[in-house]
Amino acid sequence: MKIVDSAAGILIKHKKILLCKRSKDERRFPLCWGCPGGVRDSQNESFEEIAIREVKEELGLKFTPK
Repeated sequence: MKIVDSAAGILIKHKKILLCKRSKDERRFPLCWGCPGGVRDSQNESFEEIAIREVKEELGLKFTPK
């Protein structure tokens, strides 16, 4: 089994959670809803940096983990 480091951002505002709907063309879990996230791009990237980058890439939003 291969271990892959990944992180996701859970954005909550006014007691609501922002979810993303995956494309129908995604190989895994097409058309499913989930939080924006992904895998580490470099060994130096922290989990916080992964979450920040993925939210920016997928949603175009600035995100500060708390």
